[in-house]
Amino acid sequence: MQAVADVASQRPDLNFTYELIGDGPLWEQVAEQVRVLGMESRINLHGALPHDEVQRLLKDADIFLLPSVTASNGDQEGIPVALMEAMASGMPVLSTSHSGIPELVEEGVSGYLVPERDSQGLAAKLLDLLQHPKIRLAFGREGRKKSRTSSTSIS
Repeated sequence: MQAVADVASQRPDLNFTYELIGDGPLWEQVAEQVRVLGMESRINLHGALPHDEVQRLLKDADIFLLPSVTASNGDQEGIPVALMEAMASGMPVLSTSHSGIPELVEEGVSGYLVPERDSQGLAAKLLDLLQHPKIRLAFGREGRKKSRTSSTSIS
């Protein structure tokens, strides 16, 4: 959320929203952080949604932002299915160098990766994607290719 707030303050002229989908044990903390940052007009908290509604929101999106981090107990998520689906749909992705994500997202080719918990790095890369539609298209194209070759080599 901090990265979205940073981009909004650096470039208030850019019209964008962050559609946050899902829930979990940290949901109330996330909602509070959105309030503290004053980002209620930029960050829409959807909670858990049915698959068709998630697909509709993804179809309307220009960038898929998924900053994964290692939990305080050391838990990691591997390669997020949502990230694979976004790439397969041709969406440019921005994520973190976390667990197996760098095996899927090639930095600067099919998306951007930043270190975990690097909100300044996320903000810089998000701003770059927001300002450069040609990069978004190239990442989307490469991500789709990567997801197709990954799924064929796995089967």
